[in-house]
Amino acid sequence: MRYFGSSKFSVPILIIAFESMMFGTVVEYAFGAQSARDFVYNSWWFMALIVCIGLSLLASVCIRFPWKLHQAGFIAVHLSIVLIIVSGFVTSLMRVEKVISLKESAVTRTLFSEESSFAIELVDHRLEPYPGTVITLSEESDVILSFQNNPMPIQTITILEPLSFRGWRIFLLGLDESGSIRVRVSKDPGLLPMYIGCWMLLLGVVIIPFTSRNSGTRQKVHDESRSAPVTDGGRR
Repeated sequence: MRYFGSSKFSVPILIIAFESMMFGTVVEYAFGAQSARDFVYNSWWFMALIVCIGLSLLASVCIRFPWKLHQAGFIAVHLSIVLIIVSGFVTSLMRVEKVISLKESAVTRTLFSEESSFAIELVDHRLEPYPGTVITLSEESDVILSFQNNPMPIQTITILEPLSFRGWRIFLLGLDESGSIRVRVSKDPGLLPMYIGCWMLLLGVVIIPFTSRNSGTRQKVHDESRSAPVTDGGRR
């Protein structure tokens, strides 16, 4: 445990991971994003590097048990990164998504499973260009979502604001070549732990200066008490 939590293990792993991400950037520039995902970011050896980083962070926290108050920021930062890594693996293993095409007044049913299927009906689609140009300024669609044949009120999806429905998120992708509206329906169980990890990371970064400063003050007082002159018959 002490070896995994030491710099002898963590520093080489971090250097290799950093160089691997640089290599992935070169592959993406030369051959495209899909090639970078296939040969680098989704490869077994890159996943193993990420696992080693998470193991190192977790071990560095465990070897400091029992924890002290001045370690709160350190522990929060390390555990938050571990949680973000775990959320990434949950996303890669459990995320479900599907791109579907919608036409006005036509009902399209998603077919993930009997329990999670629902219907989407496109009511209207609006596209507003910049004045005097063909560049899109805003794009939005009005849809009706139905679950178990119970329609919901009309809701609006925009390019920047996806729609949430029973744990699913619906993203507007725009028009395709046939004139249909494309939307992406996805469900990602890794989002919640990722959000929690990001807030923990922010909290840890904020409290580190305060807890470290207090720790330094306590250590200074302790050192001064040890170096105080001996008086009163040998007693301090």
